Amino acid sequence: MGRRAIWLAGAFVVLGFAIIALTGAQSNEAQDATIQDLLNILVTEDGTSRLDLIEGMLEDIDREVDLIHSVAERMLDEQYGIFETQEWTLSDIKYQLNQIEGQLDQIENCSCP
Repeated sequence: MGRRAIWLAGAFVVLGFAIIALTGAQSNEAQDATIQDLLNILVTEDGTSRLDLIEGMLEDIDREVDLIHSVAERMLDEQYGIFETQEWTLSDIKYQLNQIEGQLDQIENCSCP
């Protein structure tokens, strides 16, 4: 994911938290939302930006997805690589299947003890 997409996703998350906080504050008539409430949404108790934390989590997820993708590609290459290295065509495969069918017919028709 691009840096811009990460920041945009983080901004939407923070905006969602802000809307939830403001809606909760409005439903309780006795307490109004303050600047401190909004600051608490944007920053943790130790002063770390929640946007930075979200960006870090999104980067971790992005790395995991890349790893899964590379493993899946490698598995597919290993599984189907034999056909590419031997360059089998459909007629080659059909010929081999016909050969096997002929051998099976011989075994079936054999009157072995």
